[in-house]
Amino acid sequence: MVDDDDWLFDSIALYQNLFMYDLQHGITDMDWTDGNNVCIATSNGKKHELAELHLPEKLLKTSQEEAGLIKNRDFHMNAGCYCPDQIACLRHVPNSRVVATSPNTEICKIQFWKLNGSDESDVIRNISTVENNKSKGSPAHITPVTGTNNVVFGSHLDNLCIVDSITGQTTSKGLQRCERISSMGLTDSNTLICCCQDTGELVTFDLREDISKVKHEHTNTISEGQKCFWTSSVTESGVYKLSSEGEVRKVEKHDWNNDVGRWYTELNPSSDFSYLKIHALPGNEDDTVYISGFDSNVYIFKLPLVSEVGGSTERVVSKPCFQHEGHLRNAGTCTDVDNKVLTTVTHLLHPRQQDIVLSAATDGSLHAWQINTCLDK
Repeated sequence: MVDDDDWLFDSIALYQNLFMYDLQHGITDMDWTDGNNVCIATSNGKKHELAELHLPEKLLKTSQEEAGLIKNRDFHMNAGCYCPDQIACLRHVPNSRVVATSPNTEICKIQFWKLNGSDESDVIRNISTVENNKSKGSPAHITPVTGTNNVVFGSHLDNLCIVDSITGQTTSKGLQRCERISSMGLTDSNTLICCCQDTGELVTFDLREDISKVKHEHTNTISEGQKCFWTSSVTESGVYKLSSEGEVRKVEKHDWNNDVGRWYTELNPSSDFSYLKIHALPGNEDDTVYISGFDSNVYIFKLPLVSEVGGSTERVVSKPCFQHEGHLRNAGTCTDVDNKVLTTVTHLLHPRQQDIVLSAATDGSLHAWQINTCLDK
């Protein structure tokens, strides 16, 4: 308790802003609906809920003098509803008031929800459900296609689908390969990249063509007998991959066949890899990545540039430049209701103010934070 009190006192110097909010149930996933609001899925194993929350007004002000005039320091709910199943993945459809979710069931499907109806009610409504005709016992990953009403969803390389969120029209695609997907993303509105969870291999598709045709394949070089989980973050310039052993690799579009950088973060290997997440700032040139899911912290690593290490693509990065410890420090206990170790479920970087981070944990704690600009990042 003394250490926790010290951390709260130190947080005055560590953070420009720190807001901590506790939801009733554990958080399973979340996504921005715009720069002011976030949609969050929660569950206690029996009750499953979906809610849109508005961020604290003080957090959204760029000027501290301006923020000082605002009293509102809390998240508040815009709309919500109960869901029939626990939500495994949640993504907002851009330029709309619609979110797509996939339930944590053996049936691979997605559901579309209207965040508020024409009567501007505070109830989120289910407007349609689309089932994958090649369910493989795993929930779907979802990626919205920029500039369209479409989303791509699927759990494996051979059951990818493109569906129109308005009409529900579905185009079933996929390869003859059956690797499980851990993450998906787009470098632009036409280029989809899927990461295979067991190998870290990247498979690229051009959505303007038949998605059964592969545009690029990146083979992930791993040691013989090495078994770990891989996930990824897709940016405009390439992909950052993260393994459950704490290794980060970078692949760039102009050199798709090779890793241009490999870093070992020395994070403790994760046995429960279901929450591993990595994000990089859009247009980032200094290889700063945000990592969560290994424990209750969110880690920020500024990875050494390849040119700074004599051309070598491998480097050990022993310490993060910053870590957010608030979920454990502010918890009454280090375990949640299911007697599992408290773990960060996910984190998000703000779509406009990139120094704002939103992080969530299995105990239902939701934190919004900005590092003090005086800190050396």
